[in-house]
Amino acid sequence: MLTDQEAPAAPPQQWSWKKILLGLLGIFTIFLIALLAYDTELEPYDDLKPARREIPNAATNGYLFLAQRWEKLPDLSRQDQARVVEMIQGSSPWDPALLETVRKGREQVAADLTTALAKKEWLVPPTLSYSQLMAEDSPTWIVKPCRYLRLEAVAAARNGDFPTALLLLQQMRQLSARQIAAQGNLISFLVAVSLQSQAAELCCDLLEQGRPEASQIQGMAALWEDEPAAREAGNLAIRGEVAFMSDFVQQMKAGNLPEAAWYSGLLLKKNQTLNRYHRRMRNLMEVSFEVFPSLDAAKMAGLEARPDRRFLGKILNPNFQGIQLTEGAESYVSVIKSLRRVLFIPRAMRVRLALHRWRADHPDQWPATLDELVPDYLDAVPSDPWNGKPLMWDAATLTIYAVGADWAGDLPKFDPARRSWFAEDNDSPGIRLKLPPPPAPARAPLRLPGKPLLLSPKKPPQIAN
Repeated sequence: MLTDQEAPAAPPQQWSWKKILLGLLGIFTIFLIALLAYDTELEPYDDLKPARREIPNAATNGYLFLAQRWEKLPDLSRQDQARVVEMIQGSSPWDPALLETVRKGREQVAADLTTALAKKEWLVPPTLSYSQLMAEDSPTWIVKPCRYLRLEAVAAARNGDFPTALLLLQQMRQLSARQIAAQGNLISFLVAVSLQSQAAELCCDLLEQGRPEASQIQGMAALWEDEPAAREAGNLAIRGEVAFMSDFVQQMKAGNLPEAAWYSGLLLKKNQTLNRYHRRMRNLMEVSFEVFPSLDAAKMAGLEARPDRRFLGKILNPNFQGIQLTEGAESYVSVIKSLRRVLFIPRAMRVRLALHRWRADHPDQWPATLDELVPDYLDAVPSDPWNGKPLMWDAATLTIYAVGADWAGDLPKFDPARRSWFAEDNDSPGIRLKLPPPPAPARAPLRLPGKPLLLSPKKPPQIAN
């Protein structure tokens, strides 16, 4: 029997490649789990939280009073809506029967607006949570009655009652100003800008259709001297969106949103996502209404979203879903850029009214430049909200315009399907002083008795008996 000293030594332990691979795989798995599970600390964002305020009821709050009175108003058919616009613009004969049809169910709209504007408060309840958004109707209910008021104002002007038309214009302008100052999120802000556009369109309608006197034109011009506090209102809107986004991310992380279940889980880093979003919104509050000499300068300031477009880099990022979510939210950047229209519209209207007065003193002429309006009709040419330079004028097309969100001095393009005074493209905003002639009505196809007319591109028409 061999002693321990005489027994052969055990062979040295050898690591096979399989064991090494399993070990490395285990280390990688632990690292990956830690990477996916790790989330940063939530940075303070008290400066972005909206002030919690009590919303007065309809007894003192004009907005809620109108909501009770206007939300359930009947809607017009698309055909009648188109005819109303044509009547307003003068491209279709005035139809008193249609006017009476439109008035049915809306007789109290003008009186409601007068009552609402007389109330001391005008506060819009902010939508600060996802569940609240799902439970509420769209705030666009306030826009349609204003289209009706525009029709009533033009009807009054056509009947020689210009004081009533001017009063309706004044009230619509006041409504848009109060709505801009009172909103609590971006949707309400956009609605307010739409209301301001409606008032500006009505002002142009009255200049074209109503033939106002000089003193009445002075009253119309006074309505556009005051500009809305766009920065303060825009910042309030952003704070409302921040509150909504924070609630949305919290709900997704908790798995409370079945329709967004694929966002939940470890891949959604709640704090990292919110920190990224808050930094973006904080920057927007600083630069949204600043003027920049060029698009490159605006991009450098962070006005335009510059998301990472590298697909592989996104896929490999442990917060891929969070990046996707915040990039989607950064679409608000384009919305914020469009809100500069809230400054462009009153400035363009001041020029529009000054040109109208200039024409009264220079019949059948147009100024070559807007400098000819200074100082007799304007103290100075209003500045472009995008680059800070004077607004531009093209005498050939009779268009007042700004560089817009693309910072290019090109003429605005008007939608041929809409005979609107204002161009809706935020890249090239503008207002024209003359509407194009209405399109010729479509000719009805030739109807012959018997079977229908058969047309072939290669054969002459044949009439079948």
